[in-house]
Amino acid sequence: MIDLPDEQINGAARSDWMLLEYDYFKHLSTIGLVVLGAMLTWVQGDKKAATTLVMVSLALVSMGTTLGFGAMNTIISHRKTGKPLRRFFKYERGIASGLFAAGLGMFLSEIGKVIN
Repeated sequence: MIDLPDEQINGAARSDWMLLEYDYFKHLSTIGLVVLGAMLTWVQGDKKAATTLVMVSLALVSMGTTLGFGAMNTIISHRKTGKPLRRFFKYERGIASGLFAAGLGMFLSEIGKVIN
């Protein structure tokens, strides 16, 4: 992500940057919903699989997905009304990706324990 303040990015570069961010969060949110569906289906099918770490992984993936939806909403609000992006926005991509990756990794680790 470009570390320039929002006022220093203008014209096509600003538009492209916002579109890339929006697409990133859109894909993260879509993949997050699919992964959550798969995780919940697997847990419901195998009651032994519902360990504490699996529930924590569900929470982490949910938080990453929710943060992605929130960031998309922020971008839409910024584009429609011109409101400045919140200060936290420049960290949202890293935090959302980190939560999603940690949750998915934890879940895959637990699947390996249950299957073996």
